Amino acid sequence: MYQSNSNENQNSNKNYIELKVYNISGKLVSNLFSGIQQAGEHALTFDAAGLPSGMYYAVLTAGGSVSRIRLAVVK
Repeated sequence: MYQSNSNENQNSNKNYIELKVYNISGKLVSNLFSGIQQAGEHALTFDAAGLPSGMYYAVLTAGGSVSRIRLAVVK
C-alpha cells in the first residue's frame, strides 16, 4: 500500500455507510466515512502518511453487510 490509497464501493440503494481503519490490535486509527451515501459508485482516499509500517484492516459496513480488507503499510 502506498501512502495514499483509494477505496471504491458501489451501492445499489441509498445506505448508511461506515468505512473505518483499525490497526492489528483493533484500535481505530481512522474513520474515513460515516454517513448516508446515495446509490452509485463512490471512492474514498485513505492517507497512511502518519501511520507506522504494519498491518491494518479497513472495515466497510453498508446496509447490514460488513466487509473487511487487510492492508499493509510499508515505508
